[in-house]
Amino acid sequence: MTAQFLDGLQDAELSRCLQNKMVEKLEIRENEKSRYEVHATLKWNSGVLPVITTRGKTREWASLDRLVKHLKTNIYSVSIDWHLKISTP
Repeated sequence: MTAQFLDGLQDAELSRCLQNKMVEKLEIRENEKSRYEVHATLKWNSGVLPVITTRGKTREWASLDRLVKHLKTNIYSVSIDWHLKISTP
């Protein structure tokens, strides 16, 4: 694991990892503010890394529509296979 991945992945890093098939799993999570975040698990790293802004904060989206549009246009041409995981508080 390189130092650049300690806090999370920026959009460009996530795109590069997806293109090089280094991503094991992408998760979309709803946070306590009812906003959505993307978290990635890389093949060589057992930890889950959030997608972060250039200032190091976890990137959030207000709606799933905006998040999906961002992923498809800015990150990498991904096809989304939706799996609903219900977790109770």
